[in-house]
Amino acid sequence: MIRTRGIYFLLICWCLLSPILASATVLSEEQLGANVLTYAAQIDNSQPLSFPLSFQESLTWRHKAQAVKRPNIFGDEVWYALSIDNQVATGDYVFAPSNFMADDIEVRVFAKDGVQATYSGANYPLNVPFHFANRVHLKQGEQYMVIIRITSNYFYTAPKVTVSHASKFEQQATVNSTIMLLCFGIGLALGLYNLLIYFVSREKMHLYYALFTASWVFAWSHFFLIPQQLFNVNTASVHWLGFILLPLTNALFFIPFLRLDERFPQLAKVALWIGYGALAGIPISLFMPGFGFIWATLVTGTMMVIGMASGLLSWQRGFKPARYFILAYIAMLLPNMVGNLNNLGLLGDVNANFYLYGLIGTTLDALLLAFAVADKLRLINQQNIDLSQNLELKVRERTIALEVLTDELKDANQAKSRFLANMSHEIRTPMTSILGYVDTLNSDNTLTPNEQRHALKVIQKNSRHLLSLINDILDVSKIEANKLTIEQVPTNIFQLLSEVGSILGRQVRDKGLEFNIDYHFPLPNTIMSDPVRLRQILLNLASNSVKFTKKGSVSIKVEMEEDDLKITIVDTGIGMDEQAVKKLFTPFHQGDISTTRQYGGTGLGLHISKNLIERLGGLINVSSKPGKGSKFSFTLPCYTTTETKWLDSYQVTQEANTKKKQSGEVKKLEGSILLAEDHPDNRLFISRMLENLGFQVMCVENGALAVDATFTDEFDIILLDIQMPVMDGIEAHELMRSTGVSCPILALTANAMTDEIKHYLSVGFDDHIAKPIDQTEFYEKLSKYTGIPIEVAAIPEQDLKIMRLQFINNLMEQKALAEHLFCLGDNKELAKLCHAIYGAAGMFGFDELGQMAKGLEGALKSQSQKDISSSYQSFMRSIKQVS
Repeated sequence: MIRTRGIYFLLICWCLLSPILASATVLSEEQLGANVLTYAAQIDNSQPLSFPLSFQESLTWRHKAQAVKRPNIFGDEVWYALSIDNQVATGDYVFAPSNFMADDIEVRVFAKDGVQATYSGANYPLNVPFHFANRVHLKQGEQYMVIIRITSNYFYTAPKVTVSHASKFEQQATVNSTIMLLCFGIGLALGLYNLLIYFVSREKMHLYYALFTASWVFAWSHFFLIPQQLFNVNTASVHWLGFILLPLTNALFFIPFLRLDERFPQLAKVALWIGYGALAGIPISLFMPGFGFIWATLVTGTMMVIGMASGLLSWQRGFKPARYFILAYIAMLLPNMVGNLNNLGLLGDVNANFYLYGLIGTTLDALLLAFAVADKLRLINQQNIDLSQNLELKVRERTIALEVLTDELKDANQAKSRFLANMSHEIRTPMTSILGYVDTLNSDNTLTPNEQRHALKVIQKNSRHLLSLINDILDVSKIEANKLTIEQVPTNIFQLLSEVGSILGRQVRDKGLEFNIDYHFPLPNTIMSDPVRLRQILLNLASNSVKFTKKGSVSIKVEMEEDDLKITIVDTGIGMDEQAVKKLFTPFHQGDISTTRQYGGTGLGLHISKNLIERLGGLINVSSKPGKGSKFSFTLPCYTTTETKWLDSYQVTQEANTKKKQSGEVKKLEGSILLAEDHPDNRLFISRMLENLGFQVMCVENGALAVDATFTDEFDIILLDIQMPVMDGIEAHELMRSTGVSCPILALTANAMTDEIKHYLSVGFDDHIAKPIDQTEFYEKLSKYTGIPIEVAAIPEQDLKIMRLQFINNLMEQKALAEHLFCLGDNKELAKLCHAIYGAAGMFGFDELGQMAKGLEGALKSQSQKDISSSYQSFMRSIKQVS
């Protein structure tokens, strides 16, 4: 009976337990590593719970199951009951939390033969390095009831628990720990390296990189239980401190790295606002880790988006290191964003170590950022090399420019020095003359009216010359001060050119030059310009051509060139080389010292002309070759008026040309001539010829007196005998030119040899007149250099007889002198005497005597004693015949 009751009791128990046992989870090899809480029942803990005491009591917990709910993120306690039908081999297994943190994790495994209790979590020592692990022993074929209690002040994610072979778990933990420590080692190494670079270079970008690395190393260390492993402490309060610091340290790094403050300043400001704003969540996160989780997820996610956008924009702008920056952000963004999705429960039951993936992604981010920094440093280094090379090039260019400028300043200084020296001469010479004549007029009451008029003319001439110099200097100062004013009024170009021709007429005639104005029609009769300045330009350029032209011509050509009026001044003067042309318009500049000494001038005229032409809206060009002459051409805008007429023939401008011609004429038989001749008969004969033509003649007997005469008087023509006592004609000519004498100077010489004549012309004489004087040739030369057609005016016969008698009387004295010199053997002085007699004899009709004198002169120079004796006898017979 008792046995029957026992059988009934067992049947009843089986019927009661069969539903529970029937729902047991079969634990097989395939299920190892999976989240076993998927099969567990979440126990209602609305009422206080405590663990059952036995296997039989634990079986009833399945009836306390409730709908699965997510634990409160700010702290909670959850219970799970899991019935297991173990089909895996007998051995030690580990119930391990997967991808979540908790303060207390208690696992109790109930079996028929007893209960196993294990503990893990932040409040307990770690059983496996850097890992939470609850180790239990399971027998194959046994049934177990596993009850898990998780208590924590924070639940960042839904709890997940996996079951693994203890040995395999420990092996995997070792691998994970190795990867984890490698990542942290890389982070620390990169941080320390950049910190050292900062201490050396003081480049803040490296400091911010070190802070960024320190932030993520500190943040991830808590999720890999490093503080708990090393110090056995619960660091839940600072779980999110490192992550909250990341937006700020990250922004501080990538703003200077990507130069956002220069390229995208608004984006840089937003990044800093978010970075500094993230710090506001630190106090709360220290006391509420759950809040820290939400806050860190929000600010780091936002900063990742801003950082990625900044990198893409910088790359688009051509900043090459940004490509590493973008890859770095992708490496960090992908695993962490997936982890965040998992935290939100959006990925379902995925068995993956998202913490490790996030750490690896962050480490790759740090490595790629290091590459980005290195690439930027390489780029900066290359830029520095380029800058250095460019700097060296610029230094060389600047050095060359400074050398050129120094040379220019030196040239300018030398030019000003030359200018001051020239001005000293240019001013002192007329001032000396002016003051001298003023003193004479004040102190000497014996001057004749003619002498007084002459003194006043000299004072007037030199005063005008000084006024011209002062005007030039004032014009230059106005040009340099940009205060020179230009007016635009109707200007008659034909009348203006006629006036210029009239003014230059005297200079041209003095030098025996041809001068003409060539009009190429059609031309406007008036244009809008500044007549005063245009006249100044034409006078400067044309007078410059006249000054440097000894022979030949000076011409002015006027024509239209497209819409501009073009005026060209062409001369056949001394010309210039290329170097002189380049410096031609430099103020105070002349070709060389010899040019200034020979031709005079201040070197301001051309500089003034160029500036005036440019201010009138035109351009000037110069072409020249040494010895071939020069061509100055300038263009002016042809602004016409309503009254402008276009002329197409010369007849229409005849009136203007007639005025020019009339203004260029001087009265016939007027002018002053200086005659320097040592032979008195020659001096008398030539002076009488000139006076018969109407010229005023000053006669002197040697070159020294001729030079003195030019200091006090002005002459239209100077006639210099070559062989004279005291100072010969060549030396006198040189002194005259060096003191500013510009009138024509003609050589009087009995030496008619071609080589001699060429020599006189080469030293600067304008022309020569052979002795004895040929009246026709003499008048032609005078006509050439006065610009007046001169008819032959014979000396009255009575005057000529008187001069012949005087020549014969003087000849007897010269005969006695010749005999005396012959006896002394002074061939040199005897030759000079013969030369003088030869020049005079022919003018008075004693041609035979002249030839005998010439023959004796030649014999004396050849020093042939036989020829000298024979020629001397013939010379003396001729004198006897004349006398």
